[in-house]
Amino acid sequence: MLASRMIHSDTGISGPPRSDRSGLPYADEFLSIARLAEETNMSEPFWRKAILNKRITYVKIGRAVRVRRSALERYLADREVAG
Repeated sequence: MLASRMIHSDTGISGPPRSDRSGLPYADEFLSIARLAEETNMSEPFWRKAILNKRITYVKIGRAVRVRRSALERYLADREVAG
């Protein structure tokens, strides 16, 4: 079972792949503002402003603000410029 404890390239987290109750891997995880900034090399204030101005969809859980990975991918795809 050593293979199931490998570090996942997409998350950098060791352990078995995370999944929902159906046993299927998560397709849509929630990202914090810090994680958005880290993954996109954009500042946290950039993402806070995007959320404040509702340029990207987000979820509020209590006081916490999270962005679904699919919302990030959609946001970036909408801003892609053909060269």
